Parts: sequence; structure tokens; C-alpha cells
Amino acid sequence: MATSPNGALLYIAIFEDNQVAAMKTLGNNVVDLIDVGQGAEFIAINQDRSLLYVTNFLEDTVSVIETFGNSVIATIPVGDGPQGIAITPNDQFIYVVNAIDTFVSVIRTSDNTVVDEIEVGVGSIALGTFIVPPPPLPRTPVPTLSQWGLLMMVGILGTIGFIAIRRKRALA
Repeated sequence: MATSPNGALLYIAIFEDNQVAAMKTLGNNVVDLIDVGQGAEFIAINQDRSLLYVTNFLEDTVSVIETFGNSVIATIPVGDGPQGIAITPNDQFIYVVNAIDTFVSVIRTSDNTVVDEIEVGVGSIALGTFIVPPPPLPRTPVPTLSQWGLLMMVGILGTIGFIAIRRKRALA
């Protein structure tokens, strides 16, 4: 499943009907059925939620759906029995695990072409999200205004103390 850009629609693959259902999240009613390849199974959606990618297990393809109009804009041939699918965090590549074949298909999203096949062995299956963005870098805390004020006061008092000690030594 995946959601539309505004979260109003939920997309669900329907294996038996070779379709993806677009269901309103408010009211839970199906508003559109999108015909895809045979055996629609797994769904991935890009970061801005404008493109939906659906594996078609029985047809050995991936359907690309534009979410704005809920229409298939491309069909990409991949290996035998595509199941698991994931998009890289930068939306540049899609990885499709082919359960019956021995490789993962790598699709370049800019032109919807398979650019590589990574050998992984027979019967590989990946369910769920298997590519996640890296954790955020730790943030360096920035002092608050009151902390800056305290630092300045310590600096000023330290300077005054240093001057007072030097004066006292000079007079002694």
C-alpha cells in the first residue's frame, strides 16, 4: 500500500484483478481502479508521491502510475517473478527483487530502463521497505541567547579579574 501526495488516497495492489485500487482514506470507499500487469503485488512510491511503482508478478514487469491522473505511464520489463520493490531515498533508482530469477533488477527512474542486474541467488524475496534513508547527522547544539549572555558575562568578569590581579602585582 501507499498513499497519495495529500494522503487522501490509499493505493492497494489487487493481485487477482490485475489492478491497483485508489481508495479514499476518509470514508474508505474505492474511487478508482487502475489496470496494471498480471499479478499486481507490491507497491512503492517516490518521495513527492507523484509516481507509484507496482510489481506485476505473473507478467514480469513493473507498472509506473502517475498519481495525479491515476494512469499507467510506463511498463518496465524485469526478471522472472518480481516481488519486493524499493526506491532509493533520492528517487534515482528502483530495486526489484525477482523471486523466480537469480537477480535484482535496478531501474533508473529518469528513463524507466533497467540499467543493472545484481546476482543474489535463486528464490530471493524481499517484503516491505528494504531501502531506507540514512539516519540524520547529529546536530551541533547552538547556544541560546541566555547561554550566550552567560558566556559573555564569564568572559567580562574573567577579563576584569585578570586586570585586577595584574594591577595588584604591579603595585606590590
